[in-house]
Amino acid sequence: MRKFAIVVVVLAFISFNAFGANLHINCGSHRTLGAALASIDPTIPNTIHVSGTCNEVIDIQQFDHLTIIGEKDAVIASSSTTAYTFTVRSSHDVAIRNLTVRGGSFGALYFESCKDCSLYNSIVEGLFVMGSLSKAVAFKDVFHANTWAGIGVFDNSVLFLNDSSLDTANSAWAGVAMFKGAEVTVGGTTVQNFAVGFNVDHSTLDISNGYVWELPTSNPDQTVLIQNTMGPAISVFNGGTANLTSVARLQNNGSMWWSAAIQADGNSTIDIQDGAEISNSATDGIRLTWGAHATIGAAKILNYGKNCCGSGISLTDNSTASVSSGNGNLVISGGPGPDIFCDDSGRLGGVSYISASTISCDHAK
Repeated sequence: MRKFAIVVVVLAFISFNAFGANLHINCGSHRTLGAALASIDPTIPNTIHVSGTCNEVIDIQQFDHLTIIGEKDAVIASSSTTAYTFTVRSSHDVAIRNLTVRGGSFGALYFESCKDCSLYNSIVEGLFVMGSLSKAVAFKDVFHANTWAGIGVFDNSVLFLNDSSLDTANSAWAGVAMFKGAEVTVGGTTVQNFAVGFNVDHSTLDISNGYVWELPTSNPDQTVLIQNTMGPAISVFNGGTANLTSVARLQNNGSMWWSAAIQADGNSTIDIQDGAEISNSATDGIRLTWGAHATIGAAKILNYGKNCCGSGISLTDNSTASVSSGNGNLVISGGPGPDIFCDDSGRLGGVSYISASTISCDHAK
């Protein structure tokens, strides 16, 4: 299903408008993108080329096969403090390419029930939100968060985030905030300087190098780097799940909140596969509480507890971890220790697959 969705969305990068309009709008010539959209048939393929700076609010509704291409550093800048700069609602195959969307205090870009939509080689200054069962690809984009988060994904929406970067200069809370059944697959992306890298609330995060072959000109290095967060790189709770493959790199996390690089609770699950690496966390590398579970392969947890204390893995409040691998051992080293800590209710399996100096866990086997 995901494979099919990405193929469809990538086709949106190709402008096919044999039957629709092919317009060129220069916003510096007193023309607007909104007026151009009002002049075309939304039911057939259309392409609009935009140049200059458009100071307006765009609300696209019920368009099918629409491509908007920015030229010459084109910008859509907010003219409102109470609305998103650019909204796409109840539409299919809407592609935004080479465009800067500049949000005001409210937000920059909003997809509501936007099916097989895409954002390509663009800059989003402000919040990007997906809701109401939207499905989209964000490819080769830059997100500068200035409020709550860089990206918010809600209501069973699905986002494929590839070859992109997210940052904040204003201490925004989350790089990617996920709620209510959201699904995010990410590869080749850097997330840095937020309070939390990924907030996964009753949702699914997949850090993976999969599907790269379906994205044209994709960067072969699909490393996902989450760094310099005040709190955790990844926080999973309320039954959420997170999968970290070999491309995951978490470093310098929890600098001000005395938190772990990865935190999971509320019966949430984490799968950390061979080759993933967690380093220089403020306290614990992985902290599981309140019934959380982790499956861990031949990963590395290095130099944890940089703020003074912590463990490579901490299991408390009926949390469990199972370690196994066909490609070596889980390596934990370089912290104040113990490398693995369990309270009376914590459970650890797979001790023979762990390379660690100290394991303080009464229920380990």
